[in-house]
Amino acid sequence: MPSDFTINIHANDPFPSSFRGSSSGIPIRLHMGMYSVTETSLPGYNSTLSDDCSGGIMSVQTKKCIVTNFYSQRVNSTSNNTNAASNIAEIGNKTS
Repeated sequence: MPSDFTINIHANDPFPSSFRGSSSGIPIRLHMGMYSVTETSLPGYNSTLSDDCSGGIMSVQTKKCIVTNFYSQRVNSTSNNTNAASNIAEIGNKTS
């Protein structure tokens, strides 16, 4: 489940700076500048991050970061059971 993961925002004064994952999206406010999104990993999971999970953000700009987690558990020697869960962060500027 997406809420099993903790998402961390590294930026200029992000709010919130950390939160439980959500497939419906969590709005993040930060000041313009460079930012990145990371995730606390769980055993057995691999993740991918969309292009908007790091970079620079200017004023009045919004980006969408999607972190997709893949769990693979060996069922037998010839097949894998693979499940995926996605976390979404809506990243935008603070107006202060």
